[in-house]
Amino acid sequence: RPGRIKDQLSLFNQTAEDWGLAGINPETRVSQMDTASLQRAEMIAALMFNPEVLILDEPSSAWEEGRGSEFFQLMDRLKDDGRAVLLITHRLEDVFSIADRVTVMRHGTVISRRDVSDTDYSTITREMFGEQPIYTPSVKKQRSSFTGKARLEALGLGVGDSGSNALEKVSFQLFPGEILGITGLREEGLSLLEDVISGNRRVDKGALVLDSKPVPSNAPGLRKAGLHYVPSDKTGRGASLQSTVTENMMVLETQNLSKRGWFHQGKIKKWVEERRAEGDISGSPEQKLEELSGGNIQKVILQRELRENAPLLVVADPAWGLDERSRRQIHVKIRELRDSGTAILLLASDLDEALELSDRMAVLSGGRLSEIKPADSWDRNKAAELIAGMKADGSLK
Repeated sequence: RPGRIKDQLSLFNQTAEDWGLAGINPETRVSQMDTASLQRAEMIAALMFNPEVLILDEPSSAWEEGRGSEFFQLMDRLKDDGRAVLLITHRLEDVFSIADRVTVMRHGTVISRRDVSDTDYSTITREMFGEQPIYTPSVKKQRSSFTGKARLEALGLGVGDSGSNALEKVSFQLFPGEILGITGLREEGLSLLEDVISGNRRVDKGALVLDSKPVPSNAPGLRKAGLHYVPSDKTGRGASLQSTVTENMMVLETQNLSKRGWFHQGKIKKWVEERRAEGDISGSPEQKLEELSGGNIQKVILQRELRENAPLLVVADPAWGLDERSRRQIHVKIRELRDSGTAILLLASDLDEALELSDRMAVLSGGRLSEIKPADSWDRNKAAELIAGMKADGSLK
């Protein structure tokens, strides 16, 4: 209708002005906006409807940190204006700066409900991560020292400016025959690091080096260089749901399963059946992946990527969707690959899994990597506090 778009633009600008969020051009394409601007635009769009209740999921990640920041001022104004705000966050600063009451959830279960004034940082951190490991540690052999040349090196990786949606001077060395675990929250840099290591995101600063050579900055190039990869996005990035179990499993074996450009169907069938039995995968080889359970999809991906001849394996949350028996089988397989000389980078949002599997481990929080040290020398509670954004003295970063 004539004037409709003009009216909306005017309302957007007026709302932004009223709530102290001016500076966003409503005619800018979303694809051209940075994360901070996009988040502000989404907030303005929500406020245009004059809501009585606002549900905000991790809203402060793109805002400047600190009590006097624009975000906290906005939250104060919303409360003073009589509006109800449901804040979904893992950031303790958000909770203690603006919330009146706090509910802690872990693995889909409510752990506690109380007034913010009746709790503290350490209590909430323990409730978020638990006092004891979720898994009962299995018998394992960890290594703490490595010699020779590093298989993979990260040299001062930087993406973005600073904060949760960035990486700041991330450096590490990964050696053959090692499991290096990096644990943290996906929103605090873990997903971004995965994107960089897998060739799905370019770095603004620093470099990756594989076997003393610069790493290709794209996923196909990394595959040719020897990268095997189990992503956190199992059903999106890790598999083709419209393809069959066979088609998904043989992607990296096409040369071994063909002769002069022709696939040998008998050889393929035998190979897939062996892999299915080894991985305890339900469903027929010709079944589409979308018909399988999440756990079985995960098993298909793991059977494809966890190969004895893999020089480098990047695996994110390998126990996702698996029962206890399958989880232990996968952990054994990963350790066997390590023992055969594979260099393994474990990106784990589950602290317990990182502690159980890693030889050396570091915490990634706010885009910054902690000290890397032997996994068995980490205090679990201290690691949890680092993940939650706390300093050694119990204050927030």
